[in-house]
Amino acid sequence: MEDSSALAVCLNPTLQKTLVFDSLVTGEVNRADLLRLDASGKGVNAARVLNQLGFKVRHLTQVGGGFAELSTRPLASDGVEVIPSASGADIRFCTTAIDRRRGLATELVEPGNPVDRETEERIRALFLAELPRTNLLIISGSKAPGFSPGLYPWMVEQAGESGCPVILDYRGEDLDASLPYGPSFVKINREEMIETFGGEADEIFADLYRRRGTRLIVTDGGGPVRYWNGHAVATRLPPAIKPINPIGSGDAFTAGMAAALLGSGADPAPGRRVDAAMPESLLDAMVEAGIRCGAENAARLKPGDILSPPGYGE
Repeated sequence: MEDSSALAVCLNPTLQKTLVFDSLVTGEVNRADLLRLDASGKGVNAARVLNQLGFKVRHLTQVGGGFAELSTRPLASDGVEVIPSASGADIRFCTTAIDRRRGLATELVEPGNPVDRETEERIRALFLAELPRTNLLIISGSKAPGFSPGLYPWMVEQAGESGCPVILDYRGEDLDASLPYGPSFVKINREEMIETFGGEADEIFADLYRRRGTRLIVTDGGGPVRYWNGHAVATRLPPAIKPINPIGSGDAFTAGMAAALLGSGADPAPGRRVDAAMPESLLDAMVEAGIRCGAENAARLKPGDILSPPGYGE
């Protein structure tokens, strides 16, 4: 286990139900052949994969309701240290319906339930307590209703002031409000880039780097990964695969990036910043590691996993 320690924040966790059908027909009764239930959510998946890659990772989240233990106990069994705040909010369920014959996955996403008024205060206190022993901060996914718009930007600001590098994987207004604090990396998909920035032109990559020192990495499923290497927009093409379950592959990509940075020997200790002139080769290695982990996740039924047997687990 590496000495470097990461903190993964996920404030809208889910219990992920995965159903496999021989074929899925809309408007008809469909009986599943396989079923699994997993603790999930973007930050949950990233934390689990980063732990599987051999790195210490702590997971800061909010939990509540009758299914709270189902969302935290499996992560602890996976070796991830969970730092929970009681929230009074029932955890949401999301469902993946996989059509085996056509190789399609349909995702049904429930809205998050509102957290109680005191949850954010507790989350902020826990975050400040964990930041001094954090070598890398990962913030992934949306926030449940009830958190203030300023929470994520505040976290990025605190990390920047302490010199802790940051990887962000969220979109829209939350991301836009966080960018002034100069996160080290933003990893989003093509759809999220268009939603947040209104397009996908090369100038967006360059502007973020020149004004904020932020490196933007954009994934596109099986399409090319685009990222700013400090001089231009570079591309890497993922391997051609037949996915079993793509859910969590973007989060596995984030974990691969994080592992490459933490394991490079160039990762800063708490209190130091990532050098703005980091070697091109290191960012290339981070992207390549992300691609490998994303492909490994897609070859498995469990979301946010690269170690279980590939395939449907039958």
